[in-house]
Amino acid sequence: MTIGHRVFLVTFLVSFSGSISADADTIDDYLRSQMQRLHIPCASLAIVRDGRVIETQGYGFASLELKAPATTETVYEIGSN
Repeated sequence: MTIGHRVFLVTFLVSFSGSISADADTIDDYLRSQMQRLHIPCASLAIVRDGRVIETQGYGFASLELKAPATTETVYEIGSN
């Protein structure tokens, strides 16, 4: 994971951790734009409130070669880039 990816992850988590009042479209648009800007091929998102998962979504491709979409079940290697 590059420094840019870490900064993005921390910024994203801080932006939405205090209040998930932002609607799903806003979160979706922000995540997609940052993935494009930072050249992040895939991501999976889970929003948890009061210990319950309230939203999940996969973005991009888990395998660029196979064009396999990322899902909420995609397994990521720690430190992958």
